Amino acid sequence: MSHPEHPCPMPLGLAEELLSCFPRGHNIIDPYCGIGTTLQAAENLGLSATGIDFEPVGFAAERLAQPAKVA
Repeated sequence: MSHPEHPCPMPLGLAEELLSCFPRGHNIIDPYCGIGTTLQAAENLGLSATGIDFEPVGFAAERLAQPAKVA
């Protein structure tokens, strides 16, 4: 998923790699969730996640409302 409006998005694969060390059911808190990459990765891995950002509804809500795209 491309986000030209964000200057430096984290790759989804990197977020999934970093979160893969947590067992299912753990809660992840992302205090700078931006476009929601960490939230999407947590959802993909069966983790609960809470995101906080300066733009409370912004990009993350829009991204998580869309169905996941499988490559």
